[in-house]
Amino acid sequence: MNKNKKRLGIYIILMLIGTAVATVLRTIACVKDFDFESNFFNYGSLAVPADIIIVCTVLAMATYIFSPKAELRANFSTGATYVPTGVLGVATAFLGVKIFSYIMALNNYKIPANEMLSGNGLQTIVGLLSGVLAFVSIAYHFFNAFVSESRSVIRSYFSITAIAFPALYSILIFLDNSIALNESTKTLRQTAFIFIAIFLLFEARISLGREKWRLYTVFGLVSSVLTAYTSIPAIITYFVHKEILSSAGYKSLATLEEYIFLFAMFIFTVARLCLTANLNENKKNELVEALKSIALARESEVEHSLAEHESIFAAKQLSIFDLYGEYDDQNTSIDSNECGEEAAEEKEPILSDAVIYESIFGVMPTEAPEIEEEQAPVEDERDVEEIAENLIRIQDILQDENDNI
Repeated sequence: MNKNKKRLGIYIILMLIGTAVATVLRTIACVKDFDFESNFFNYGSLAVPADIIIVCTVLAMATYIFSPKAELRANFSTGATYVPTGVLGVATAFLGVKIFSYIMALNNYKIPANEMLSGNGLQTIVGLLSGVLAFVSIAYHFFNAFVSESRSVIRSYFSITAIAFPALYSILIFLDNSIALNESTKTLRQTAFIFIAIFLLFEARISLGREKWRLYTVFGLVSSVLTAYTSIPAIITYFVHKEILSSAGYKSLATLEEYIFLFAMFIFTVARLCLTANLNENKKNELVEALKSIALARESEVEHSLAEHESIFAAKQLSIFDLYGEYDDQNTSIDSNECGEEAAEEKEPILSDAVIYESIFGVMPTEAPEIEEEQAPVEDERDVEEIAENLIRIQDILQDENDNI
């Protein structure tokens, strides 16, 4: 187990424990003590201790910034990426549809642009941009799931829309006039979407190869805390009372689709944190480096041996000058002053038949002296019988050699 896995594992466990305790207290407060008419909690509810616990949990998670720096190797080809990304993409699509529905209802379902912008111009523009970015950011979730490389240019392009969508949506929540500015749920929703945008910003840096792992982990932990604390009590309250927190009688931007999106983001961030805890450190493997050095040394040795062999082989070769001797360069040079504009062809060395024969077969045999016609043939002075005996002896020797063979 590497140090990063042990350290981050402790933080994830503490985050889940603190979030669980605060979420349970807030859920009880929402079910029992929340006034849906005023959108505030009744006096003495458990919302106050829940808020205190969640603030302490967020501050505790922020201390991860002081942990030792770790260089990790990102991994996108695991189930911890596919499944949460798919869930988040579907939730984003539903929230995008709900945003357009809210903007249309805000303008009394009037299509012409001049009428839509007449009453709530800024809120309408921000809402339309948020809805468009919601659908475009689905492409980011698609490439996040199907592109397994840690660095991807196309994924980094679409990550801009994934960052801009929650940032603009937090502005849209702020512009919602149906809910008071100091309403706790509205403030909590805004904060959650802001931290989601920051976390996705550091998520996009991974695709660019500019990872900041400590900041990425800090904002991932904080986003997990806030998204769970915001979404889970609201979803449970909806199934208990059939009412949505901070909806003002379904007149505000708060919808069930928004809380489902926040819960999907909680699943996504926790999965990414668990994946980060199990990433390998981006450092050189000692065994691989040893094998690499051995291979490089062997390659250098082979190259040196080959060069030495070629030099020895070249030294044993005979050049044309070794065979025929150096010819006079002056005979083949061209005197530019004498030739003028026309260049004379170089003289090629002419080799005689005797030189060629000697270079192939060795010393050329001397020719037999011609017999002068006037000179009389030399007569053999030996006796005929002696010559015959020599011939018989030679024949016997040749016969014995043939029998031995």
